[in-house]
Amino acid sequence: SAGTALDASYKNATKDPESADSKRYYRALAKGLEGVARATPGGVLVFFKSYRLLELATAAWEADGGRALLEARKDVFVEDRRLTGDEFDARVRAYRE
Repeated sequence: SAGTALDASYKNATKDPESADSKRYYRALAKGLEGVARATPGGVLVFFKSYRLLELATAAWEADGGRALLEARKDVFVEDRRLTGDEFDARVRAYRE
């Protein structure tokens, strides 16, 4: 929400994904990315510093509607660390289409 600092500290992003701080952080991140998606023509790539943060963010967004917020603006493709090379290539091709 407006005024929420995007502080990806251990406390906010990783320590306890069910804490109010983490939920607030991931919700604010989704809203910030939605704003970027709204203002950006074409696709948007978002990188996380680890698969753990990516997985925490996507889990939070599934639970709180953040993913639907993003999907209202852009197609969402999430890299899964278990993808084979061919599956990863297929995901990239789908993104580019």
